[in-house]
Amino acid sequence: MIYTKLTDFQNPENRERIAKLNDMRKSLKSTATEIEKVRIYYATKASKAEKDGLKAELLAYEQEYYQLELEIRQLENTIRHSELKTMR
Repeated sequence: MIYTKLTDFQNPENRERIAKLNDMRKSLKSTATEIEKVRIYYATKASKAEKDGLKAELLAYEQEYYQLELEIRQLENTIRHSELKTMR
């Protein structure tokens, strides 16, 4: 079964979770965009001194990205399992 609207979810908690999931996906996309901007600047325009600072910034963005990816996968699983229980 494929859900296309929030009202398709039978469990009210899952409707809230989906809203949170959508926000997390937007944040993930934004973080990916920032990572790409920093990488391009690092590779093309940054001076030696700037590169040292950008390394830490880039690492922080990447850690945030991977953590968010993990949280998204976990939330997706929670939603699926919860909805399956509701359907039974």
